[in-house]
Amino acid sequence: KAHQASKIFLEAASQAPDRQRRRLEMRSAANLMISGSIRDGMVLLQKVLDELKLSYPRSAAAALPSLHAQRTQLKERGTEFSLSSGPSDPDLLERIDIFWMAAIGLGAVDYVRAAEFHVRSLLMSLDSGDAYRIARSLAMESINAAARAPFQMGRAETLSAAANVLAQQIDH
Repeated sequence: KAHQASKIFLEAASQAPDRQRRRLEMRSAANLMISGSIRDGMVLLQKVLDELKLSYPRSAAAALPSLHAQRTQLKERGTEFSLSSGPSDPDLLERIDIFWMAAIGLGAVDYVRAAEFHVRSLLMSLDSGDAYRIARSLAMESINAAARAPFQMGRAETLSAAANVLAQQIDH
């Protein structure tokens, strides 16, 4: 079904304005990777990232320095946030969503690059103040925290609880 969905997203993208087209192409790319069409999904992912002049690590090894730097930034910054009272910058929200979909698509095939895109999405979400994007990023971070250090479940549980509170606030 994911492969069928990718075709539907691409068909819809062909008739959409640029921002919507990129979002649909990213959904297609994620579905392609999830369905096993990894090369096609990565090509489409690269196309969208190139269009927006966003970096794409060429390999898991190439992603490690950026992942380490962003994890360090997250550790120093923390996961505190202030919710935005008004609409957020649409360009920022687009980048957050693109990084999110890249993380979802790559999660099944390249954990290191997926983690790198996830941290980018998380940091930008926290800074954006957008409740929906913060909630989903904190939820994913709770899963990653539990997977990285199962003996330290406290952080994972705290992140999960914060995501749940936000999700309830926005009725999602």
